[in-house]
Amino acid sequence: MNVTFLQSAQGAGKSIFARELPLMQKTGLKSAKEMEKRRQNAQSQIAFWEKQKESLKNLECGTTEAIAKKLERLHSYDSEIAAVKTQYNQEQMWHTMDKAQEVGEKIAEESEKFEPKTAEERREELVEEALGTDEHKSELEESVEEIQEEAAEQPEEMAGQKIDVFV
Repeated sequence: MNVTFLQSAQGAGKSIFARELPLMQKTGLKSAKEMEKRRQNAQSQIAFWEKQKESLKNLECGTTEAIAKKLERLHSYDSEIAAVKTQYNQEQMWHTMDKAQEVGEKIAEESEKFEPKTAEERREELVEEALGTDEHKSELEESVEEIQEEAAEQPEEMAGQKIDVFV
C-alpha cells in the first residue's frame, strides 16, 4: 500500500512533491522534522537522476547498438527514480504512524489534566487555595490586591478633574 505523497513526474518542470504539508511542519514534532529531511533527500536523488536523463539528450548515437545502450540507460534512470519514489512513499507511511503516535501521546498527556479527581485531591486543592500555599494566590489575596489597585487609581483620576465649588 503506497501513500501517494508523490505525484507523477510527467509534467515538465513540475515538482513531484506537489503537496506541501505546512501544518505538519508547524507542529514542531520530531517526526515532522524527519519527514522534511527525507523529502529533501528524495528530491535531491530524483534531481540527480533527472539530470542524468537530460544528459542523454546531448549524447549522439550513430549505430543501433549505441541507440540501444542509450535507451537501456534511460530505462535504468527511470527505474532509479521509481525506486526513490517508492522508498519515499514507504518512509512516509512510517512517518504517518510515528506522527500519530506522537500526537496520541500528547493527547494522553493533556487528557490526564481533565481526569476526575478523587475526594482527597479536591480537599487538598481547597486547603491549598484557602491557605494560599498553592501556586496560585488565594482568593482573599487577589481581592485585596484588586482593591488596593482601584484605590491607587482613584486619586490619579481625581487629580485630572476640575472640581467646581459653588458658594
